[in-house]
Amino acid sequence: MSQIPLDPDAPVIVVEAEIDGPLGSRRGELVVDTGSTLTVISTAICRAVGSDPARPVRVVFFEGFGVATDAPVVRLTRCTVLGASATNAEAVALSMPPGLPFLGVLGLNVLRALGMRIDFRANILEVQDA
Repeated sequence: MSQIPLDPDAPVIVVEAEIDGPLGSRRGELVVDTGSTLTVISTAICRAVGSDPARPVRVVFFEGFGVATDAPVVRLTRCTVLGASATNAEAVALSMPPGLPFLGVLGLNVLRALGMRIDFRANILEVQDA
């Protein structure tokens, strides 16, 4: 298991991630959201890695970030956190609010694929080794 310490005073849990698509990869931070069914990645990042929101694998109704809309779901080649990877992961492609310093939100579909576990008593987040 790979793990990182959690800051019990932080308002959100943030992890470093690498998002890979057919045309490349981008590194940045994702907010861990156990209340989100799907992972959400900024439209700009999806386009940059070649997972084109104009060619979604499906469309879902999305409600969050102050919007309620139909949104494209794209397939990412891989999403890697702490050395563990979720391959062929689906993500909602969404324009993020201005000034948001994150690539997106890590939802349950990828959290489960990574085998992520959060221990709030010990203040650690861990994933199964790849």
